[in-house]
Amino acid sequence: MSRRRIDQWIQRIRNYRRERQFIASLKRLGVDFTCPKPDGRPEAWVKTVLEQAAWLSDSEYSSRLLKTQAQINALYSQINPHFLYNTLELIRSQALDRGVGEIAEMAEILANMFRYNISHPKKLATLSQEMENVKNYFLIQQYRFQDRFTLEELFDQEDEALMNCLIPRLSLQPIVENAVYHGLEQKPGKGTVQIRIFLTDERMVIRIADDGVGMSPDTAGRLRAALRQGVPYAGDGQDRRGIAIGNINQRLKLYYGEEYGLSFSSVEKSGTIVEMTVPRQYEADYFPAGYLPSKQAKQNSSPP
Repeated sequence: MSRRRIDQWIQRIRNYRRERQFIASLKRLGVDFTCPKPDGRPEAWVKTVLEQAAWLSDSEYSSRLLKTQAQINALYSQINPHFLYNTLELIRSQALDRGVGEIAEMAEILANMFRYNISHPKKLATLSQEMENVKNYFLIQQYRFQDRFTLEELFDQEDEALMNCLIPRLSLQPIVENAVYHGLEQKPGKGTVQIRIFLTDERMVIRIADDGVGMSPDTAGRLRAALRQGVPYAGDGQDRRGIAIGNINQRLKLYYGEEYGLSFSSVEKSGTIVEMTVPRQYEADYFPAGYLPSKQAKQNSSPP
C-alpha cells in the first residue's frame, strides 16, 4: 500500500475519533440522536440535531453566565455591608452624643435589617426571624408616618412549634411593605396590617391583611392571572405591587412545588388579604413534641 493511501486511512481514523468525541459531547448536552428523520431526508435530520445542539449549548452558556454573575454579586454583597454597617453605627453614635434617641434607634433598626437581608447565607429562616425583620421594617414606617399605622400579630408568639417553622428568607417583609405602600399610604387617616398564622399537620398558612384602599376588580384580575401564569406583573408603570408578589410566589413554587405559593383577595376601598401557604418544616435538630414530619416536608427540607 502506498504512503499516500496509508496517510488517507490515518486521516480517516483521526476524523472518526473527532466525530465520536463531538457526538459524545452533544449527547452530554442532551441532544437526542434518536429523533425521527423528517420526511426521511438526512439533511433535515442533521438540521434538527444541530438546532438541538445550538439551543442546548446556549442554555449551558447562559447557566454558566448566571452562576458567574451570582458569584460576583455574592462578592459585592460581602464588601458593601461593612461600609453600610460602619456608616449606620457612626450615625447612631453621633445621634446618641447629641441626645437624639429616635435617630439612634432608626440607625440601629436599619443596621439590623441590612444584616438580616444581606449577611445570612441560609435560604430558610424561622418564622421568628422573619417576624423580627417585619417588625423592624414596621418600626421605620411608624417613625416615618408618625404612628399612623399599626401592626397586629394575631398569633401565639410564645408557641415554639409555630415560631420555629421554616420559611424562605425575605418572604414576609416584602408583602407587608406592599400592604403599607399600596394600601395604607394611599388611605387618609390611620391604617392596620394584621398577620394571622395557622398550622396544620403538614402546612403553615400565613395571612397578611390590610384595611387600605384595595384594588379595582380589573387590577386584581390581571395580578391574579399573572400569578397563575408565573409571569411578572408591573401594572401601569406606577402600580408595581405585582413584582414583589410575583417574585415571592415563584420562589415558593420553585422551593416546594406548584401546590404552594401565594393567593390573594382584594376589595376596592376596603383592603387586601394575601395568603402564603408553605409546608410545615423545622431544622433537623428541632421537632416539637407530637410532630411527625411529612414525606413532602422531608423531600423539600433543602430548597435549591
